[in-house]
Amino acid sequence: MNRTMRLALVASLSLLAVAGCRRGGAFVYVDSQRYIPQMPAELRAYQGQPIYLTTFVNLSTNTTRQYWYYSPDGSVTYEVAPTLAGFVRDSFARAMAGLGMQVIVDPPQPLDPRVAELQLAVTSWDDSAFHYQMVLNKYDSTLYQQEYRVEFPRLATDDAQVLEDRVYRIADAAVAGMLSDQGFQQAFFQ
Repeated sequence: MNRTMRLALVASLSLLAVAGCRRGGAFVYVDSQRYIPQMPAELRAYQGQPIYLTTFVNLSTNTTRQYWYYSPDGSVTYEVAPTLAGFVRDSFARAMAGLGMQVIVDPPQPLDPRVAELQLAVTSWDDSAFHYQMVLNKYDSTLYQQEYRVEFPRLATDDAQVLEDRVYRIADAAVAGMLSDQGFQQAFFQ
């Protein structure tokens, strides 16, 4: 195989690899910097409260580990910035800060045991469902852990702006659902 053919083959394979990252027909770009939280007013009890956001990971098998998730039928690809886990952490931080909480992302060690520490693992994520497990630590022990499921009906559209906006509303529901949970509140405020 001559040099020109090898270069053409390498270039073609590279393009196919990049194209393979986008499975669906519609493409939606989601960025945590464009997320503007819309939190319910009844969560204002958290105002002024400090919280550490430490470990946020993506363990979902229906996503790539870093940047992409998809609609269940593969027709829509979502690229998330900075990463999937980073988007979730940043969204929680922005929503909590919007409520007036003192959010400390990646705090230095050792942690103050009087301040609640939130750890979160995404367990499933597509364009209509977001499932995650959280652990709330305080006083050097785990005070609460829970799995949450946020589910929205599928949208029959490929309008990227509509689909992007819904990602942000799902983020709102994920944060608000956790903060409204009586078990979480009882552990957080002790």
